[in-house]
Amino acid sequence: MMSSNKLNDTGSGVHSIGTTNDQFNGTVISNQPKTIHKRSPKQTKSNGKPIDKFNEECIIAHNEFRAKHKNTGKVNTSEELIKSAQEVATDMAKKNKFAHSWGRGLGWKYGENMWMALASGKVWQLYDKHRCRTTIKSWYDESTKHKYNYSSNKNDLVKVGHFTQLVWTTSRQVGCARAINDKTRKWYVVCHYKEPGNEQGSFTKYVMPLIHFVTT
Repeated sequence: MMSSNKLNDTGSGVHSIGTTNDQFNGTVISNQPKTIHKRSPKQTKSNGKPIDKFNEECIIAHNEFRAKHKNTGKVNTSEELIKSAQEVATDMAKKNKFAHSWGRGLGWKYGENMWMALASGKVWQLYDKHRCRTTIKSWYDESTKHKYNYSSNKNDLVKVGHFTQLVWTTSRQVGCARAINDKTRKWYVVCHYKEPGNEQGSFTKYVMPLIHFVTT
C-alpha cells in the first residue's frame, strides 16, 4: 500500500508460485541484460477502443470484493493509472527491486498496491496462467486481521494496508499492470488508485464493514 499521506511502507504480497491460471498480458524483461521485450497483449474492443484484458480482470476482482462492503461503490478503469502502474512494474522487473514508487510518476496523487511472485516451476507457463484475481484476493485476505473498532483498536497497516486501499470508498479509479523478469523468475503486479486511500484518521469514514459475513 502507498498513499498520499506518506505512511510508512507497508510492504506487499510476495508469493512462491507453483500453479496459477491466466492468459498473458504485460511487459517482458528478457534474460539479456538491458534489453526489454514486449509481447502484444491479448485485447478485445468495446466501442472501437481496445481493452487491456489483464487490467479488466483486475477491475472485475476489485468490484467483486468491494461489493461485500456497505456503501462501497464499483471502481472504473483509468488509462492514466494503467500507464503509471505499468511503468512501476516494468522498472521493478528490470531492476529486480521490489519497492513502492514513492512519488514517482503521478507523485502523491495515487495509492499503490503491489504483489510479487517467485516461480518454482516453468516461469512462462505460470506467468501465462496467472489470474489477477489471485493477486487481488491475497490483498483482500488481509481483512481477517482488520479491526473495525477504531476507537479501541489500532490497525497495523503492514498487515492490512492492501485490504484497506482495495476497499477504500473514494478510490474509484484503478489501473493495474504486470511485468516479468524471466532471469530472476519473478513477476510483479502493480495497481494504482485515485483517489488514494489509507489517509490517517479517516479509516472509520472510508473503510466500510461487511454487508454480512461472507467467506472468500
